[in-house]
Amino acid sequence: MSDQHPVEESSTVSRRQFLKLAGVAGATVAVAGGLGGALAACGSGTTTTTAAAATTTTVAAGGGSAVIKIGNLTDFAIPPLVNTRKALEAVVAGVNGDGGWKVGDTTYTLELISYDTKSDPNTARSAVERLISQDKVNVIFGDQTASNWATETEAAKVLALVGTPLKDVYKPEYKYTYVTSKLPTEAPVRLGWLPTYKGAAISKYVLIFPDDPPGQNQMKDVVSTLTALNQKFESVTFAASTTDFSAVATKALSLNGDCVIIGGSPIMFGQMYRALSAAGSKAFVTITAEVSLGELNTTIPLTELDGTIVGLMSWDTDSPNAVCKEVVAYYTKKYGKWDDPSFDIDTFYAFKAALFAAGAADNDKMAAALGGGLAFDGPHGASKMIPRADAGVADRTVCLIMEYADCTLMGGKATNFKSVSLADSENFALTCWGTKK
Repeated sequence: MSDQHPVEESSTVSRRQFLKLAGVAGATVAVAGGLGGALAACGSGTTTTTAAAATTTTVAAGGGSAVIKIGNLTDFAIPPLVNTRKALEAVVAGVNGDGGWKVGDTTYTLELISYDTKSDPNTARSAVERLISQDKVNVIFGDQTASNWATETEAAKVLALVGTPLKDVYKPEYKYTYVTSKLPTEAPVRLGWLPTYKGAAISKYVLIFPDDPPGQNQMKDVVSTLTALNQKFESVTFAASTTDFSAVATKALSLNGDCVIIGGSPIMFGQMYRALSAAGSKAFVTITAEVSLGELNTTIPLTELDGTIVGLMSWDTDSPNAVCKEVVAYYTKKYGKWDDPSFDIDTFYAFKAALFAAGAADNDKMAAALGGGLAFDGPHGASKMIPRADAGVADRTVCLIMEYADCTLMGGKATNFKSVSLADSENFALTCWGTKK
């Protein structure tokens, strides 16, 4: 293994600047290049989507109609999070346009209220206080700042469904806080299952990452995952200012790996990939994070990526699952076209499943459903909540696990699409967390 040690985030780089450079939702997400679309920053303020027909703002389950207020905390400047907010606005509008959700005797419509956290804990906490005291939300969809404000939502008994790879959000005393995104499990599952997908053991991984804080923190997660999986690897780092990648490719080639993981910005990814090809590399390339084919194609033409293995949502396949079909339909209806963005919509469907399982918009009942092994069909396919014994919460299910899928790019198309079963996903996650029985 390499004796290099990933560096921590530099104190001279603000958290928002760091995350924006990485193009990801959290500093420790194992993303090879942050391949989200290069969307412009959206500024600050709020975005509210309200059911036109809604006449009440309470959620008493006594029949009739009611509005569920959803608070959404996100960074308005990070491309994948911008995409996620857009997607949330589309599905909320779609649900309301379809007449809402009929749960028991009550029909619920949705109101979405979004605030920009700027990836800053203090800004996020202020937004949470406003969502609770002024906006009177029933649930908050949160980002990686959640550990800084979860005490507030817990005290108010407001459900908090958050997306973060960090373990500090799990507390035995928390009863209303749940991680409902792919961020904690994506790298463990995809790298754990990769030899099975390939049909052969992988003798050595070569990690190629820039030496800036985003690159080194991305590499840190990959190193942690491969170490837990007992996989052999070596790493090569390069200056973030590099424009000629030939020397980096030659060094990587000398390590004789059969799988390469490239990190850095989208532009770096494309340039590094081309340099490896020019150097005669026979190793296949993979990306630890899911990509959207449309956005990936803007980084480097898919026709150049033959043999590359990527994680893929089913809306990029010929047979999308029912939830993905619904998301695409709602998105297309709101924005006029499906532009294949990268985003995370699992939290919305975890909330929907909790609501229907509880039989009413009752936070205690929804929390009980989430904490009691809630299982449902989400955009990834079969999904369920599991414990995090590694983080001190072994008696309740507080983290979402889901099916994943890989494909091989060939001739500019996704081929050999295969799913990772829910059981296998859970097995790989528990292995990497050190809690597999």
